[in-house]
Amino acid sequence: MRLPSKTSSATCVSSVIILILVQFWIGTSGFQYAEWKGNFYPEDLPAAKMLPFYAERFSTTEINYTFHRIPAVKTIENWKTLTPENFR
Repeated sequence: MRLPSKTSSATCVSSVIILILVQFWIGTSGFQYAEWKGNFYPEDLPAAKMLPFYAERFSTTEINYTFHRIPAVKTIENWKTLTPENFR
C-alpha cells in the first residue's frame, strides 16, 4: 500500500484494520453412541450421562432424532437441563 505524503502511517494503517468477530460451534451428528465408549466416553459411562459429558466438550450437536419423529416436549426440556446455557 502506498501512503499519501501528508498522512501519517499510523493513521493510514488504522484506517484499514477491520475487526471481524466470528463464532464457531463445534460438534458432531448426534451424541449417544455406544461405540464411542472407550475412545471418547469412559467405558462405564451410562447412556443417560452421555449428553452432559458431551456438552462439557463440544458447543453443539446435530439431533437426527427429528428424521424419525418430533421429540416430545419433555425430551427437549430434559436435554436443556442436561446442557449448559450456551450449548446449541
